[in-house]
Amino acid sequence: MKKLIIIMLLMVIALSSTVLASVGTKEAILNYMGININIDDVCVVPRDANGEVVEPFIIEGTTYLPVRAIAEALGKTVNWDGETHTVYINDKSGECNLESYSGNLEKVTSQEVKNLYYNDILIKINEKLIEPKDANEVLVEPFIIEGTTYLPVRAIAEALEKEVNWNGETKTVLISSNDKKNVANVTSVVLKIIDETLCAEVTSDIPINDYNCYSITEGKVVAEPYLNLRDDSNISSNIIATIPNETIITVKDTIKEENKDAWYKVVYNSITGWVSADYVDITPTRLVIDLKGANFNIDTKTKDINYENIKSIRFGDQGNNVSRIVLDLDKMSTYKVIQNETKTVTYFALDEDFKLPSSVKGEEIFVASNDEKLYLPEENEDVINNSGDTNTESGEEGNIEDNVVIENLAVVSSIKYSSSTNKTKIEIDGDYKYTAFTLTNPDR
Repeated sequence: MKKLIIIMLLMVIALSSTVLASVGTKEAILNYMGININIDDVCVVPRDANGEVVEPFIIEGTTYLPVRAIAEALGKTVNWDGETHTVYINDKSGECNLESYSGNLEKVTSQEVKNLYYNDILIKINEKLIEPKDANEVLVEPFIIEGTTYLPVRAIAEALEKEVNWNGETKTVLISSNDKKNVANVTSVVLKIIDETLCAEVTSDIPINDYNCYSITEGKVVAEPYLNLRDDSNISSNIIATIPNETIITVKDTIKEENKDAWYKVVYNSITGWVSADYVDITPTRLVIDLKGANFNIDTKTKDINYENIKSIRFGDQGNNVSRIVLDLDKMSTYKVIQNETKTVTYFALDEDFKLPSSVKGEEIFVASNDEKLYLPEENEDVINNSGDTNTESGEEGNIEDNVVIENLAVVSSIKYSSSTNKTKIEIDGDYKYTAFTLTNPDR
């Protein structure tokens, strides 16, 4: 009997140390820090059941808002059943019109001590009981302050299958209204030569419906003690700023006409103007594409290429379901983005006149995939068959299917061509054998 009592006491102590009491009161310090709520790049105004503006507050590092405020901001209806202490959240038909502000709304910065009331409150979304969790995946229990039910912003947003991020510099909770189930996973990035154009081929499991692409070129000012920034591309135009020597500036455009000095359109301290190209050393260009509603499912984050105009390729998730691919170039290049009909393959081409052929064929240069295996190119005349033999005769495909996975292959880490020696250097990690041969039609 004594052992049973001791075991029961230990269980009570363990449970009480990790779980909030379902019914009871707790005193807490509410920290108001001027926190913003941003949904799809729009700063929204959260309101309670009475239509009053409510300010997010922080308790022990977690940001809270009324359940109704965040659910309604995400286009849901909210109802309260006082008898069962249940909050019902349901989908709402029609568009959700977010009440936004431009930053002029007065923000509160203060501390308050409040009593938090726990009353075994349940949260149901579309009739399904949920278990809200905080950023550390720990279960959290709703509490009531002055008649209003509160939960962490992240808990309710993620329970509604939304993406949540935090920007500490601007004190902003970033929420994406895209359902997580509709977020594409980028499964591979392949560099290909298609119709003599170098392309980054991006494959995703579901369509990517929105993207933004742009180029970034930087330059260093080489003018003592400074370089004049003018409002037009001529020496007689007005000086709108001076740029100190060795300052790094962003180059947006170039004007170069016959028998005239070249000018760069640049950005310096958020000011856009023109500078003489004679006093700016251009550094390599970056071509950037942001894929919206997409996340990377690839371990590789960067890879040195050194092939033709591309020095390296980099990948990264920017938060809020935006994935970025950056091509580092050794010289300026035009570019174009084009997708296949299903929008599951996106091509980032280094030619503004590029057109996607009806049947995509190409030589693969580099593969980044979501595992440690190498995928054979779809169009590969030198195919390894099932017995391990190599078939080098043009037009014969061997016994292997397209995209079959070959494990434990040596990895080609770089391919470099030297114009001075007219030699190509291939660096390979791992054991390998090689065969040299020629092909015709066309000659290779």
